[in-house]
Amino acid sequence: MAADDKSLTAPHRRQGYEILPISQKDLATRQTSVPLILPNDFQYDPSSGKIVKKEGEKRTHLVVVEEALELLRDITDPVSILGICGPARSGKSYVVSRMAGAHDAFELGNKMSSQTLGIWMGTKVLRHRKEGFTTILIDSEGTGKYSYISRWRISQSLRFTSYMMLDR
Repeated sequence: MAADDKSLTAPHRRQGYEILPISQKDLATRQTSVPLILPNDFQYDPSSGKIVKKEGEKRTHLVVVEEALELLRDITDPVSILGICGPARSGKSYVVSRMAGAHDAFELGNKMSSQTLGIWMGTKVLRHRKEGFTTILIDSEGTGKYSYISRWRISQSLRFTSYMMLDR
């Protein structure tokens, strides 16, 4: 990720937020976002930060990525979640990158095909200095990319993930 743009972070500071790494683990310092939930036919490679299609595997369900859970376990503050859902190619990754105080916190597509697969989590969080809570930024795969059932599963996974994080 490029250095935080002061013009992007000024609104955060005015509202009492600071932008911090989600964890001190190496993964959080090397990457700007990590997958939290992926379709079962993809696998995350933490050394490269890429997701890789599993040959011969059919997409049937979603799986939680353990490396993302490890980062979440380091958070000791109360947690809030800012997730964004919507149609494919509608600028969700761009908006949540701006919320992270950067231009490119989440990978942006420059083609007609969607860029985000599954649900991704930023490696920077918003921490409210006065209230002492941490906001995790989440980006999701756009609706309209797969069947109705897949869209429903992504939506339900985002809701379930929010519940799991809030109920810890």
